[in-house]
Amino acid sequence: MEDEEDGDVTDDDSQASNVASDLVYAFDRGRILSYLEASGWRWLTDQAGDFRVEFAYSDDTGGELSLWLTAGGDSELIYEVVVQSTRRIAKADWQKAIEVCNRWNAEQRWPTAYLAIPEDESASSAPILLERHIDLTFGIHQDLLDDFTRDTFNGSLKFWRWAQDEQGL
Repeated sequence: MEDEEDGDVTDDDSQASNVASDLVYAFDRGRILSYLEASGWRWLTDQAGDFRVEFAYSDDTGGELSLWLTAGGDSELIYEVVVQSTRRIAKADWQKAIEVCNRWNAEQRWPTAYLAIPEDESASSAPILLERHIDLTFGIHQDLLDDFTRDTFNGSLKFWRWAQDEQGL
């Protein structure tokens, strides 16, 4: 409860806050929205109701990043976090990029990295995507969704630094 005179939070509020963080919520886009509102980031919403956050160019990552936060699957109960860079890999470097992604995936738990080669054989470049998915059929704690999202995004930053600085990609 808040003290009316000075606005301090009392033990009653702390206990209520702890109880709230222990709740398992049904997953929907509202859980994603809660994360975004707390993050302070600006985001876009597509026609399906999924979210995208755009990050400016960084020398650390060698490009601009797009963070996609989506509810996928037939019942929209699969939480998908996908990070894509504006950096595209030239066709001549696809084999090296695949090897770098495979090395990352063998050494790191998340996010999964892969070269998204287009079906169009005339394409001259392709992006690397980093992603992570979790089935939330039985719900999720908001804190876990927040950590899952943050860890995936931070992992993608780590990938791009590693790929650029240590792998020459």
